[in-house]
Formats: sequence, structure tokens, C-alpha cells
Amino acid sequence: VAFTKQRSGSRWFVDTVVGRSGPHFGQRVNEIALGGLGKQRLDPTRDHEGCYGDKPSKRCSCALRQAFAKQANERSNTFQSTQGFKWILREDMTPVIASTCELRLQWVIMLRRNILRRHISNSAAKLDKRSHVKDKEDAKDLRENFKPTLNPEKIYREIKEESDGYVKLIEDFKQLCQGPATGDLDVASRVHYYEDLVDSNPASDEHWGKVLYQLGGWNTSNVTKIREWVGDWHAVNGTVIVHGRHPVKDVIANYKAVAKVLRGTEFEWMLH
Repeated sequence: VAFTKQRSGSRWFVDTVVGRSGPHFGQRVNEIALGGLGKQRLDPTRDHEGCYGDKPSKRCSCALRQAFAKQANERSNTFQSTQGFKWILREDMTPVIASTCELRLQWVIMLRRNILRRHISNSAAKLDKRSHVKDKEDAKDLRENFKPTLNPEKIYREIKEESDGYVKLIEDFKQLCQGPATGDLDVASRVHYYEDLVDSNPASDEHWGKVLYQLGGWNTSNVTKIREWVGDWHAVNGTVIVHGRHPVKDVIANYKAVAKVLRGTEFEWMLH
């Protein structure tokens, strides 16, 4: 299970998980098929209402068992022996988090450290109504012709609230998932950031080795397998990055106003 937020690179993340854990490495390993697990998966189960609320719920555990069993049955005639889901984080996640750990499912959290970048991506998607683009030309059109304007009066507060929300989220996971009943998991080690996983980070191989191990794709955190991979694994990932490789000043319409608000604060580094 991958817990993440919208516009955090989550599509790229799950596509890369599939590409890097699948048969493309020259030997058969469990392939992780991460798909959206929300109302479309839970509503058909009679216990789905238990997954919405602020307390752990046995009904939610039943709903997750049914959802995973259905996915396993759908893939019974393939080589995919590991099923996975992507959860978009929301306010009332307590039952889902508790049930995930109670069932001892493999999971990770993937967040965007640069929250300003996530807001830019989210605003651009709303402006053009495109959640994802199909190729580099499409990405260039979105980037150059649909530059979002962020609200400078709200941007600091919004980033601060989301940053504080990250801290609370990790604390919630520690409270619900650390203990003998859930296998004494090290919650902090399961929190990963988009910026650590992208190719531009020299240590991305180490982070990917840990992700694939924690999700059950590999038996060990095998960094050597990543480094010795010969070929273009990117070919199996069709996600096109729109803003990530470009300076913030080039992708929003009111950079000066936003920079004026964030300079001198703990979030100034997000401008770079």
C-alpha cells in the first residue's frame, strides 16, 4: 500500500514501482500493481463505511481483506503475485491506517518535501483541467501557456498547515502501527520523499532499494540490482514530468509576489 497525496508525483511513483519491481530486471520477481483504492474499490464491500472516520474499525479491516482478495482473484492467472493499492491521504484516514497495520500489509508513505511545488502542480492541473500529460510537447504547452497564479496571502499558511500535517500524519502512523501487534514497525523509515527518489538525487538507488523491499517486491534492499541494471527501465514508465525540472520562477505567473511572502521564512528554500 502506498499512502500519498495528490500532485506529489504519485503517478510517477507507482509507475516506477511497477517498472523497477517487475520482470524487467532479467529475473522473475513479484510485481507490484498499484491502483487507486477508494470508493470504486470499497463501495462494493458491505463494510466499506467502516473505513471513513476517526477511530480504528474492524469493519474497515474486513473491507480491506475483501478488496485485496478481489484484486488477487483478478490477477490469479498472471505472474503478479503481489497486489497493491495507492491511497490518497485525507483527513479521516485512521481506520485505513490502523487496518493496514493490523493486517500486516506492506506499506510506505510517499510525500513531496517541497510543498510549494505540489501546490504549483495542483493549481496548474485545475487551470487546464489536465491531470496528466501524454508527451513532452504536451508538458511544454501546459508549462508555458498555463502558468498558475498562487494566492500570496494564503500560500504561507497553506504550506505551514500541510507541513504540520506531515508531522501529525507520521505521529498517527506511529501511534497506530508501532507495537507488538503490528510487528514493531519503524514508521520513520517508511516515509519517503519524491525529491529523494528522482534520478537527480545521487542516493536515489538506496532509497528505491528500501521502497521495493518495504513493499514486498524484493526480499532484500538490493541496491546492487538497481545499479547493475542494463537498459532503459524508464521505458516502462510513461509518466511525463511537467514542472519538476524547471525553476519555480519559470512556472508560476506571480513569482515575485510569492517569493516576497516566503523569503525570510522556514520555507524560503522551496523557491529554489
